[in-house]
Amino acid sequence: NYDVIFNSASNYPAASNVTGRARLQQFFANGGGYVGGQTAGANFLNAGGVVTGLTAANAAGNGRSGIVYWDNTGGPASIVTGAYPARDTAIVDPPTWLTAVPATMSVDAKLPASNFFAAGLWPNSNTTTAPGAAIIAHGTNAADTARLVVFANNPLYRADPEREWPMLGSAIYWADK
Repeated sequence: NYDVIFNSASNYPAASNVTGRARLQQFFANGGGYVGGQTAGANFLNAGGVVTGLTAANAAGNGRSGIVYWDNTGGPASIVTGAYPARDTAIVDPPTWLTAVPATMSVDAKLPASNFFAAGLWPNSNTTTAPGAAIIAHGTNAADTARLVVFANNPLYRADPEREWPMLGSAIYWADK
């Protein structure tokens, strides 16, 4: 009786995989939820037509990783970040951010517009599209039949981001209609 997919690494099945695509379409049409992480999490939804306009970018390569500050733009009422302070930290590997969020989704967290990189290896972080970008969003698919949550980074990465686990639990609970 669980109706949530967690994904941070898989692509939507190729068009040639008719059975896989049909099963996923039925899953989302029947209220199945989705929690995704990193670029694969966002790309999965776009590739399957679950949402349109959700895109992500990252600073991959050469071991880019570190600690970032993030702002709780969803505030205390957010279903994902509501229990967190106005500004907190997160582990990013690789640093990833959302470059576009569809109208069916609300942004819960963003990177600050400046001075968001606290520590690690990410040269020229302010010259990317990351400053002020969304990093967590939640909402529904276009048909309003499925609840979706997207983390720009992976809240389960190597068990390091332990402070993000309650956020992930809240996201899964909400996504499971």
